[in-house]
Amino acid sequence: MKNTIRNPLPVLLIVCMVFFLAAAPMTDDSASDAVTTVIPTPDPSTTEAPVVPTSSAPSAPSIIGPWEMNLVQGNSARTTPFAIHGNPKPAVTVSGDVKITWNDETKRIEIADGLAPGTYTAILRAANGVSPDAEFTFTLNVISEDDAMRQEPERGPGGNIVLWIVIIVLAGFAAVTAVLIVKVRKNNEKKN
Repeated sequence: MKNTIRNPLPVLLIVCMVFFLAAAPMTDDSASDAVTTVIPTPDPSTTEAPVVPTSSAPSAPSIIGPWEMNLVQGNSARTTPFAIHGNPKPAVTVSGDVKITWNDETKRIEIADGLAPGTYTAILRAANGVSPDAEFTFTLNVISEDDAMRQEPERGPGGNIVLWIVIIVLAGFAAVTAVLIVKVRKNNEKKN
């Protein structure tokens, strides 16, 4: 006697569910409404400031960190941490719009909500009495919500491609199931 699957529908449904679950993480419906782009440096894979060995000899300050950020209007944000070096420990100040501030504890630039669309420049200065002082230019691009919506990638008619793939696969399974049901009925009619 041959080993055959008498009712392939459960197997087909399981295959369909596995496909759907495997494809589900590819959806992109959880868009952030705060920061749209952060360009960190030197290492984009970490959120921690780089650690550089220090010595006790006096050294001029240096600043390493993100130089640009895009932000949707109406949101607040903060950068990834900066690395501030020098001996003695440098004091950091920021100049620019009053809504762009420096947090010495977290070593981040913090941006308050309420900035109008446009490009803002903030200058970080680190000084510790050892020349030269360090200066770092940070650029913030604030875009309106309308412009942010227009910059969303096109998904084509009907939306998410994963959803369309699932619909097509389910339609294929339904067609195969219908054909199998017709064959079973014909076999039952022949037996009668």
